[in-house]
Amino acid sequence: MNKFEYKYFNQEDLLIYEARDDLRISDLLEMVEILAEYAKNSTIIRVLLDLRFFYANYEINEQVTLINAFNELFKKSCTIKIADIVNSPRETSFALIFLMELKTIDNVEFEVFCTREAGMNWLEN
Repeated sequence: MNKFEYKYFNQEDLLIYEARDDLRISDLLEMVEILAEYAKNSTIIRVLLDLRFFYANYEINEQVTLINAFNELFKKSCTIKIADIVNSPRETSFALIFLMELKTIDNVEFEVFCTREAGMNWLEN
C-alpha cells in the first residue's frame, strides 16, 4: 500500500494529495517534487493536502528540510495555494509551525483546516 496517493485535475489546476500512513520527511519531499512538476506549466496551482489519516513520523526540527525544499523549488514558480487538512493535535501543531515558516515565501499561500470542505472552499476563492 502506498503511503500517499495523488490526483491532478488539469482544468482546475488542482492537486489532491492524500496520506494514508506514517510519513517521513523523505515522503513529504517526494510530495514537493510532484507538486513542482505540475507547477511548471501553471500560473497558479491549488493543493488539497489531506493529512487526516497521517502520522508525522519525524521530529518537528526536521521540518527545516521540508521548508528549504519549498523555498528552493517555488521561489520563482507559480502561485501555490495549499489547504492542509489535519485532525489531530500533534499534526495540527506541525502544520501551524509549517504555516509560520511558509509565510516567508511570497508565492505560497498555506492555511490549515479541520475539514476537507473548508479547505476546498478556501482553495476556490
